[in-house]
Amino acid sequence: MPSTARTDASAGNIPNGGISNFGTIIIKGFGFSTLVTTLMQIPYGTFIALSILTCVYLNNKFVNKRCLFILIFLCPNIAGAFGLRFVPLDQKVGRYICYLLTGPYNAAFVIILSLQTANTAGHTKKVVTNAVLFLGYCTGNIAGPFFYKTDQSPTYSLGIWSMIVSHLLEVCTIITLWLLLSNENRRRDRIQSAEPGGLEGRDLDATAFGDLTDRENLKYVVPAIPTVWR
Repeated sequence: MPSTARTDASAGNIPNGGISNFGTIIIKGFGFSTLVTTLMQIPYGTFIALSILTCVYLNNKFVNKRCLFILIFLCPNIAGAFGLRFVPLDQKVGRYICYLLTGPYNAAFVIILSLQTANTAGHTKKVVTNAVLFLGYCTGNIAGPFFYKTDQSPTYSLGIWSMIVSHLLEVCTIITLWLLLSNENRRRDRIQSAEPGGLEGRDLDATAFGDLTDRENLKYVVPAIPTVWR
């Protein structure tokens, strides 16, 4: 889990580092003035806030679907990145809409943080995983701006491609994690179903204060995937 968290955080935050630092420059490249460019950041921030609130609400309403919601909220970012790369420069409205679509990544990252917390048990392992996740977050945000070359203005093709590749890598990482967690839950179900009392008779709270890691505690159910996938 720590290595997965680092990979996902690094890949996911390369686009974040680029957009955070070069977002206004990208908008200004559409041909707008400095004032209009600044004002156009307001809808972007509003869209991000609404995306986060929507994602958190859905995650609370539909339990154990974190991986699914991460993938859903990454789709607009991938579409927006492809749009910024291929929509012609004279289509200002279209390119601006594509820029707005890069915002929901923030909602996906919030769920990634929740995913890491929910799937890691044991004090030491939680601390280490949090540190690795933060390291990946910093690495991605530091690396992101280096893909935006001034000589590629206003398209910043290398920077936009870094967004596309990073998001696709993140999708692959989440799907891989989803499958691993699904297989792990099924394995634990098989083991515990063979014990006296079966799955219905297991006491999930028996080891709540044992400070066991998620691997050591077989009663720890990985709460990251839809029940149908178990």
